[in-house]
Amino acid sequence: MTTLHKPQGILAAILLLAAGCQNQGAIDEPFPAETEGSLRQTMQLQASAGAREDAMLYDAHFDANQLNSLGASKLALMLGDSERAFPVSVWICCPGDAKDRRHAVETYLQDVGLKAAQYRVEIGPNPKAVSPSAKALTAIPKTDTGASGAAQSTSGAPAPEVQTKLVN
Repeated sequence: MTTLHKPQGILAAILLLAAGCQNQGAIDEPFPAETEGSLRQTMQLQASAGAREDAMLYDAHFDANQLNSLGASKLALMLGDSERAFPVSVWICCPGDAKDRRHAVETYLQDVGLKAAQYRVEIGPNPKAVSPSAKALTAIPKTDTGASGAAQSTSGAPAPEVQTKLVN
């Protein structure tokens, strides 16, 4: 029977702990550093494309009739999508003094270097940000359970009833 002396056992434990505790990267980092830049760039481009597609400023984007930091952030995102052609369209879709709010948006766009031909500010909702409901309405019969309330299976036969019991 071999016995390990106490000092040798302690030394072995310290060596094992030291070897296992080497910093191999922070656990908080979701992606390797070499791909982080391209991922951030992709996320920024997606956010910019979404902001430009929506193109609407709401009441929350203004403090009274002045553009607030949220509104400025949205406009900055819209301008970050450099792949899209000009003019940039901005729709002011909220109550309030439309004239003053339009002026605040135009002032911001001019301050960041855009010329009047590079932007268009409109009042009202963006007509390109809505879609007709006809396509969605055609799907309603597919989600309906039928006149008897029993769901139909894909074979056309009634599906078994599902009964639920409330537990008090």
